Formats: sequence, C-alpha cells, structure tokens
Amino acid sequence: SSPQKGGNQLSDGEGQNDMDAFKELMTRMPKLEVMNLGQLHGMVFWAGAGAKWARLQIQIAKGHPEAAALQSQVDAWYRDGQMAGELEMTGQQRLGKIAKGTEPAEVPRKKEVGSAGGMDPTGSGTPPKWKRLGFSNEKAMEQAEFLAAHPDEVKEVIEAARRDRDLPSKGAVRTKVELKKSEAIRKELLKKKRDAPPMSAYPSAATR
Repeated sequence: SSPQKGGNQLSDGEGQNDMDAFKELMTRMPKLEVMNLGQLHGMVFWAGAGAKWARLQIQIAKGHPEAAALQSQVDAWYRDGQMAGELEMTGQQRLGKIAKGTEPAEVPRKKEVGSAGGMDPTGSGTPPKWKRLGFSNEKAMEQAEFLAAHPDEVKEVIEAARRDRDLPSKGAVRTKVELKKSEAIRKELLKKKRDAPPMSAYPSAATR
C-alpha cells in the first residue's frame, strides 16, 4: 500500500507544485552568470520553496511506518532538494555580489515649498538599495551579501551536504563562519600566551 496523508504521513499537493515549478523554471533559465535581477530573484524564490518542501518530506519519511518502501522516493527528494538548495544559495551569492557593487541611495533632500519657505516632508530621492535591487527587505539583501562575502564557507557547506546526505542551508554557512572566527580568536590568544615572556623574566618583588 502507498503512504497516506496524515499526522505521521507525507504531504503533497502545494509543496510538490513548488518543486515542480522550480524544476520547470530551470529548463527555461539562462546560466546563472547571465541572469538578470528578475530571473535571479525568481530562481532563488522557487529554489528555496523546492528545497523547503524536499527537507520536510525527508524529515517526515524518516519517521514513517513505511519508511523502507519510500527509500527510492527519499533518494529522489535528496537529489532534488540538494539541487534546489545549492541553486538558492548560489543565486543569493550572485545577488549579494550585485548588491555589494551597487551604490547606496542618497538620503532624500527636503524641498522648500510655498512662499513661507516651508519644508516638503517627502522630499525626493532614490529608493533604498534593497528595493531598487528587488529584495523583499533590507535583511534579505544583507543575507545575500553575507553569502557573497563567504564563498569558501558556502562551498564547504555544499560539499558537506553532498557527502553527508543532507541539504545545504544558509544557517550552516553562518554557523561555519562563526566557528572559524572563534577558532581564529582561540589561536591568537594561544599565540600571545606562547610568545609572552616567562614569569622569570620579570623582576621579583624582592629584587625591585
């Protein structure tokens, strides 16, 4: 018998449509390097939705009473989820590079209006950079810039996910970056301790 939907059972429908939409979209997309902003944002959105759905399916399948019968399907979810997760992250990296190379908007200047010389509170100016570049908010742009600034960690997370039968995630990249920072601080402290003069090099209280 095939697995049915329910409390401990697999979801379908809308989530599967997200994955199907992503896979269909990728058949029509140019290479990442030549995508325009609209194409990049579209790919990142649908890749993220597909990866999220695949991750959920895999998690549910692990505790499913018919898990053994689902193995071939789980393998397919891993393949699709890894592809979607990798493209979501590399697409965000590309957007982050574009954002880093884009000048921020000038602060809008208030205009004098009327004979009394009052100030126009709206002023004029360019929309903020995140809006001009098509991001949903400033935080989303900062996330993309973070991934663009850490290509080595993104690559390591993707390679680890492939090796460990997992899906790559932005959270794993951030964790890896923080661990590397902590390790660098630890090594610097050890170096300072190792390079410090021995206590015998300092005059004792009796000889001062």
